[in-house]
Formats: sequence, structure tokens, C-alpha cells
Amino acid sequence: MKRVDKKRLVATAVVLIAVVQVGLASVAFYGRRQQDEQLRVARDGLNSLSVQVESAKAQATPAPQPSEVEWSLLENADVTGTLQIVQGLGDAAGITFANVKAAQSSTAGQQSFQIAGSGTPAQICAFVASIEQHARLIVVENGRFLPSTGEQIGFDLGLATYHTGGGQ
Repeated sequence: MKRVDKKRLVATAVVLIAVVQVGLASVAFYGRRQQDEQLRVARDGLNSLSVQVESAKAQATPAPQPSEVEWSLLENADVTGTLQIVQGLGDAAGITFANVKAAQSSTAGQQSFQIAGSGTPAQICAFVASIEQHARLIVVENGRFLPSTGEQIGFDLGLATYHTGGGQ
């Protein structure tokens, strides 16, 4: 059996260890380069989103402020006046009425109304919004929607007005 030269053995071991270290260093360098690239892409995306958010904030229009409506209470119930207002608002919105009538109210200072009709969803929404924003204090107390023909839907609404006088 041949004797192994100690110097050659040590030199071979040192070379092998160096090759393994260079290989591991290469793997670490390559992995770090990939991570740096992913980090750069993520930062670019973040910067792009930040610019978009700032641009959207700058372009955002402020929400419209509700108009200051000064409601006034009448001294007594004005059934005819209220019915004319409701009819006018409905006509302006394009609503077709089937029934508009005053109802008995047992609450002092309140007059109730029942209305029924039909319209498109957009017309009904415009009608209800115009009722709620009218200078005469008219409140939608209850309602229900019913199927109707085509794009039309039916509705039944309970309205109330308020006044300073006694119950009607």
C-alpha cells in the first residue's frame, strides 16, 4: 500500500474546501441578486401606486354638500297644498299616479297621505329625493315596491306632513 503524501492530501483538501466555498458563495450571490431584483420591482410598484393614489386624491371632487333646506311648519294641515306639491313633484319626475289621497291621522300636528303609482327606478328615486328635500316638511314614513310592466315598478308610499295646529 502506498503511503499518501500528507502535503498532497492537505493541498487537495484545501482546494476542495475552496471550491465548495466558491460554489456556495456563487449560489448566495445569485440568490441575493434575485432578491434585490424582486425588491426593486416591488418598490417600483409601490411608488407607482403611491403616485396613482396622490393623483386620485388631487382629482377627487369633494362630496356635494346637502343644500340647507329651511323647513317651515304651517299653522294647520294644508291637504290641498300638499297634494298639489306631491302631484307637481311626481309630474316633474315622470311618475304616473294611480292614487293620491289624504288619510286620517290620530297624531296631533300630523297629516298623513297615501300615494300609489308607477315609474322607472330612476324616476321613483328622483321623486322620493325631491319629496325629502322640499321646503315643506314632507316625510316618507313607509313604502313598498311592487312588480309592474316592463321597466316600470309600482310603489305605495305613506307620507306625512307636520303642522303646529291640532290633529286632523
